[in-house]
Amino acid sequence: MADIRLNIFTNIVHRDLRKIPVFETINSIDKTFSIKNFSSVSIYIHPYPVTEKTDEYKLALTTFMSKWGVVPDISLTESLWDGYVRSIRDTTEPHALQMEHDWHFYRQRITHSATEIVEAMRKNSLPYLRFNKRENGIVTGMITHVQEYSRDGFSYCKDNVMSNNPHFIDISYYRDIVLPVLLKSKGEGSLGIERELTSELANGASYGPMGHPKTITHLNGKKIFQKSQMSTFDKINYFISRLKRDTLKIK
Repeated sequence: MADIRLNIFTNIVHRDLRKIPVFETINSIDKTFSIKNFSSVSIYIHPYPVTEKTDEYKLALTTFMSKWGVVPDISLTESLWDGYVRSIRDTTEPHALQMEHDWHFYRQRITHSATEIVEAMRKNSLPYLRFNKRENGIVTGMITHVQEYSRDGFSYCKDNVMSNNPHFIDISYYRDIVLPVLLKSKGEGSLGIERELTSELANGASYGPMGHPKTITHLNGKKIFQKSQMSTFDKINYFISRLKRDTLKIK
């Protein structure tokens, strides 16, 4: 078992819990890295917009994880940002895998175990290593430069982006360097994390050499939410959540 924590961030995007992509995401993590190889699993739930399903969702996640003999630590949060900050504070292991609930790995393109990845991070002083949703080396969006490195059979590309794609993190660095940036920003959603860290720290890296094909695909939980049938109660909760988020940003 690796001394690595798995942190999963989710919210209740559909009344039919089976349509929330977290279950497919967890299966994909298991097929790629093996759930049992993580020393602990934490799930951070932002209970919106279908708040009345919170207890049912917690039970569904606990039951789902039991097939690996894992009892997850489940916490309720105010937002993705809040859950991400809590995960940095809560993690006692030296490294963690940070996962939003709507990603799928191309496991055949990831040839290292979680233990091998964090060991390579130690050797190369990498506090952050993500999996890309596009081929490595493409300069687009927030990426302004890319440089390939290789050591002891492990290749990676350094760049300026610290996106919220699935990523491994060094907890010491994140407590000392990243947490103050996040607490200053009080950002919204994944952008409030990745935009601030890219702007302030620009200390990104992606798995694989230059030209390595994409290793993940986005299942897009937001589209599932937009297509779901929301009751008036759900809509009210959704807008209250947005109001709280905007209030946090103003403070």
